[in-house]
Amino acid sequence: MSATLVALIGTVGIHGISADETGMIIRSLKDTTKKKTNDQKNRVGNRVGRADYDHSIEIALEGEVTATSGWSQKVSAELAMTNAISAAHLPTGAGTGQTLIDQVERSREREGWQDISVQAEMLPCFP
Repeated sequence: MSATLVALIGTVGIHGISADETGMIIRSLKDTTKKKTNDQKNRVGNRVGRADYDHSIEIALEGEVTATSGWSQKVSAELAMTNAISAAHLPTGAGTGQTLIDQVERSREREGWQDISVQAEMLPCFP
C-alpha cells in the first residue's frame, strides 16, 4: 500500500511550500538568519559601536520518507535545496555559499514510513 500511495502523491508536501524536495514528502521548512556580535567600547566601558560577523542562515527541514527510501544525505555534506532560501537578511554584498548538513534525525513511527528532520547551515559568500 505504501508504494502505491507514494506513486499517487509523489513528493509533494504541505501547501505553501513552493517546491518539492527530492526524495522527501516535505512537511515544514524554516530558515533563521543569525550572526555574532562584538560590542566596541570606549575607555570608560560605554558601548560606542558594534561589529557584526560570522553571518549564516540556519535551515530546518522536516518531512517523511518511505522506510526503503534512498534519502541518504551525509552529515557535513552539502545539501542541495530545491526550495530557494532567501539571503535578503544577510549584509549587503553577501550572497549564498554552501549549505552544509549539521544533523539528520530519523524516527520510525508507522509502518513503511520514517520521519526525517534535517538541520543545516548556509554560509554566506562574500565577493
